[in-house]
Amino acid sequence: MTFIPQFIKLIVFSLVLLIIACTPNNQSGDYNLPNDPNILPSWYGQSYDLFFNTSPAQIPLLAKSLNDLSKATKVNDGSLAAQKSLIIENVLTRSLGSSIENEARLAIEQQRNEQFIAHQFASLGELYLSPKDNDYLQQNKTWSQYVDSLIALGDEFDVFKQGEIDIYTASEEFSLFAYQRTLGNTRAFVAFNFSFDTVEVPLPFGFMTSTKITMWQSDSPKATTFVTSQALMIRPYTAVIIIVG
Repeated sequence: MTFIPQFIKLIVFSLVLLIIACTPNNQSGDYNLPNDPNILPSWYGQSYDLFFNTSPAQIPLLAKSLNDLSKATKVNDGSLAAQKSLIIENVLTRSLGSSIENEARLAIEQQRNEQFIAHQFASLGELYLSPKDNDYLQQNKTWSQYVDSLIALGDEFDVFKQGEIDIYTASEEFSLFAYQRTLGNTRAFVAFNFSFDTVEVPLPFGFMTSTKITMWQSDSPKATTFVTSQALMIRPYTAVIIIVG
């Protein structure tokens, strides 16, 4: 009489083990990939790896993955597929729960968050923040001003929502990543420095000096308009956006 219940228990236990084994793991612990296999890997996953988990040697490979993803999901026109591939996490508030005690490392984490937000805006034309992040913005004036500066840039230039995207620099040697967005006669050059050195902003061949530009920098996020007279520089762990036209 006891054989049947024990047999049933064995079957149930086996099924539970099978379900656990077949459940996909979230290896990073910081973001989740969408279930739709047609849009894997997600924009968020690839971008997160680039800004937080990548060594210089991996920059070219991840840049190519992001470029391929932007073409496949039409990130440049704000398509539904691109938005579906974006899993919203607590980007701004992630560092609050960090166990990092070293002030220098915490500062870099803050700068990487700034770069990541700038990339989200520049490549998608929108800022997608979690409800927790939005609550954080209400309490943190510095971050609120940072986000507002990007929103103002988007309101002024349609290139970030509609422009075609093309990655033109992914340098292991200099730890640089850059792409441009193009809409009609307007071009936006977006560059990221993942090194501890101040270097020249990577710009595509043919960029002319003595050009009127609008320039935004993540460490002093107030867009300024001026005519270039010398090489433009990008500081350590910062993002730069340069708009021409």
